[in-house]
Amino acid sequence: MLLPNSELKELIIHGEGFVQEPEYGQNKIWVVWDNAHLGAEVFNKFNPYLYGALSEDGKTLSISPSYGLSEVDIKPGSYELYVTNIYGKSNSVNLTIEEPATPAITKILAPRNGDVWKRDQTYAIEWKSRHISSVDIALTNLVPIYTDCGPRINTPGNEGVPIPKPHPEEKCAHYNGMILFENTPADGTEQWKIPLSLTPGTYSISINSNPNNGAVIKIMEGNFKIV
Repeated sequence: MLLPNSELKELIIHGEGFVQEPEYGQNKIWVVWDNAHLGAEVFNKFNPYLYGALSEDGKTLSISPSYGLSEVDIKPGSYELYVTNIYGKSNSVNLTIEEPATPAITKILAPRNGDVWKRDQTYAIEWKSRHISSVDIALTNLVPIYTDCGPRINTPGNEGVPIPKPHPEEKCAHYNGMILFENTPADGTEQWKIPLSLTPGTYSISINSNPNNGAVIKIMEGNFKIV
């Protein structure tokens, strides 16, 4: 059964009766919110539960961000949490999750890693944020340009930073970037028509809040192609 001090931080569950031998199956963690299962959102609709790492003493199950669980996957609200395994179903624990007060851009939803976007087409750049009123959206070409070390990095957040030159005969790399939208409302989406004049290549999107929001920045995970 679950003990009363069970908590959802990353996701840590203290209790007893957890399966310790793999041959007897796994401990399935169910987190139910509004009749929906958190696991279905984090992983996929065919796997509506989460898996946790069992401590050596067999009394703690934990899920860290490395298992795919992050704060953006946890919506504020009231939850019911329980565990099932070969021994049956545990008691349920009620949890209340509150939204953090700190401003943050929690996730870039689109483009996604591996996406291919076409020039002269319109796409939605999408993200999730909290307590932020406006953002800047920047595009960075991830193909480096090698020149003498005089040029500066042109990556958002590093404008004008000189690149060290180890040896006089060596070339330095810099990346071309541009601001796509400046001071646009932080409503989670912005339509972008990709101009035909843009050079095809591998790109990354970054989203920055204005200084009034603490100047937080989020860079997409991975990269996407423009063709």
